[in-house]
Amino acid sequence: MALSTSGVHEASHAAVVRAPWPSGQVFERAVRGTMPA
Repeated sequence: MALSTSGVHEASHAAVVRAPWPSGQVFERAVRGTMPA
């Protein structure tokens, strides 16, 4: 990915906050699993 790790983390976090549904949590976990903390 061309995006920075912090940018991806912020984007995923914002998505989860704006859309509080199971899919959002799954997406966040997937991002955390594939991208370094």
